[in-house]
Amino acid sequence: MKLSYYRLLPLALTLALANPLAAQTLLYWDTNGSNPGATDGTTADGIWDVNQTTNWNVSSSGDAFGTRSWVQGSQAIFAAGTNATGSSLITIAGSFEIPSLVVEEGNWTFSDGSLALSAGAYFDIATGSTATFDATIKPNSSGFLTIEKRGGGNLTITSVFSESPNWTDAIISDGGILIFRGAGAVGTDIGRVFVGRSADGNLSVVDGASFSTNTIFEFQVGATAGVSGTLAVSGTGSTLQSNTSALDVGFNGTGTLNVTDGGMVTSASCALASMPPGWVTG
Repeated sequence: MKLSYYRLLPLALTLALANPLAAQTLLYWDTNGSNPGATDGTTADGIWDVNQTTNWNVSSSGDAFGTRSWVQGSQAIFAAGTNATGSSLITIAGSFEIPSLVVEEGNWTFSDGSLALSAGAYFDIATGSTATFDATIKPNSSGFLTIEKRGGGNLTITSVFSESPNWTDAIISDGGILIFRGAGAVGTDIGRVFVGRSADGNLSVVDGASFSTNTIFEFQVGATAGVSGTLAVSGTGSTLQSNTSALDVGFNGTGTLNVTDGGMVTSASCALASMPPGWVTG
């Protein structure tokens, strides 16, 4: 006997309701329920928590299934639809470990709480968009932290981004500008730094931020042939200290180093254009 579509539908619905979303689900920020887009205006302020608010949707358009609560381990995408083009504030209530955070449009500030980045995690900020983190970015459950910046938009970190005794495995800037801004932006025990590895990248330490490495691994600006990297340290109190074997500007690509307005760079050693066809400007 064949079951009809109409007899199967209730069974499928029952199974769907009985099985929560799995980790690695794409969840889109959505503050206006089943209405299209992420908001009824251009901003989408809200609270990012677990099992309390329903500010997420599995629909990229924001209008198919209605909103739901956050699922730990999901990829966070800002936002559903295309209308959250203004400046929005996300208050993080708690601590989350995520495989990626994507900003598709608009300008987003993340405050309070903390985010941990799982292995292979990245930030992808679209050209013309920004993301600012006043929230703490901390190592994952394995004790490691990698901050990989993709996309043409800017990612600004104003908070502590590593916590002893854990350490930051790598900082990677591939596209747009990765900015550490202000006296609250403190990073220590950073293992590897690549500015411009698979795409042109820019790393800026500004307005009193502090950034240091203390291992023997790589610090490469313009890491790959055909790719450009720019390292800028600017403003009184802004410091970058490289205790690696070398701060390598123009390693195999084009590297630029700019130190201005009271910024300071110290390094155990410095190499310029160490691998052909490396090139240095600045």
